[in-house]
Amino acid sequence: MTKRLKRKYRPLRCSSALKGWQRRLKRHPQLAFVLGLFALFLSVVLLALNPGQHPFEVQLVSGSLGFTTDEPLTHFLKDIRPVPEITIRGMASQDWTLSGIFLNKEAQGLTELTIKLPYEDSSVSFKAVTSDNATDQCPVGNIEIESLQLANNTEVSALSYQSHGRILGMSFQHDEQISPDSLSFLDLALNDCLELTMAGYKIPELGLEESDTTKSFTLQSILEGSEWTFLLPKVGGLDVELSTTEDNPDDAREWFWGDLDVKDVKFLRQRSTGLGIDETVDYSTIQEGRVRMVDQELEIAPNQFLITKKPGIQKIRTFQILDDNDDTPQGIGIRAVGKTSQVQVGLDEGFPIRGIRSNILAQIFPPNAMVAIVAFSGAMVSTLLSWLVDNLFKSSDD
Repeated sequence: MTKRLKRKYRPLRCSSALKGWQRRLKRHPQLAFVLGLFALFLSVVLLALNPGQHPFEVQLVSGSLGFTTDEPLTHFLKDIRPVPEITIRGMASQDWTLSGIFLNKEAQGLTELTIKLPYEDSSVSFKAVTSDNATDQCPVGNIEIESLQLANNTEVSALSYQSHGRILGMSFQHDEQISPDSLSFLDLALNDCLELTMAGYKIPELGLEESDTTKSFTLQSILEGSEWTFLLPKVGGLDVELSTTEDNPDDAREWFWGDLDVKDVKFLRQRSTGLGIDETVDYSTIQEGRVRMVDQELEIAPNQFLITKKPGIQKIRTFQILDDNDDTPQGIGIRAVGKTSQVQVGLDEGFPIRGIRSNILAQIFPPNAMVAIVAFSGAMVSTLLSWLVDNLFKSSDD
């Protein structure tokens, strides 16, 4: 007969070591109390080592910067007047219909023209006629930017200011899923005589078309009405020539709305390495700055990278155009706030040399109190550990 071998399964029992600890703690209740204190203070020290999100603020001057808008409709520029010239670059998703008086021979007698910008490198410039070339038929013109409003998730790059020529420039790219009616738009006040210079254009009423953007066409016009709204291309750029602000330097501070909700803020410029078409290297555009977090301050030297853990900068409070002088370098000054667990700076993104960090305790206690709590907890951990080592052997002997 075949005998079945039956395995006997026994229920799990506490090990003898665990039972020994239970008996020891019953005989020495002060040991349990000290172990509890040791666990408490050790937890405080470990929390101090664990990164935690904390608000930080940054003030810096950058040669150029980029960001992505993070609100449904972002008011960006306002009330820039007068503007000698403004240029819009990119493929327009909708045709522009201009009404008014057109002074070119080709357009005389027409009161309405359709402007098409069908190419990626198309452009149109609005330039106010100055007293140097004004005539009775074409009086001195005037251009004002009433508002530039950016759609949500618009990626702005290369926002910069060049004091030579006083050009405020930027590139932009809208979200791929955006509808044509929801694009960013520019509100302009266009008065009296203007020159419209186009490259890469089509004007059906005049039978004109030019895909070569090195060949431009200039149209003199006095537009009907002064308020005009232009939808921006999905991908393109904007260059604004600024008038001098010597009479009132504070005007330049009022040209930006500020309090801009943003994400993915960058202070970078890419340059080709020369090793391949797509091979590029990042350079920092920061000229100077400083960061404050948890009562710690970090200076940013020229050309150093600002490296933060996500989410990083979340709101740009103010923008300011700065000309090169003894106090500040040329560029765009910003003041911004956000949240992060760590801020670092260095000439190489991969090898930061200095930094400041936050932890979970910094979210609960003021900085001075946190330092005192961590220092006390560390001292208690050392003291209690020494006591436990000495007394555990004594209790074992008992």
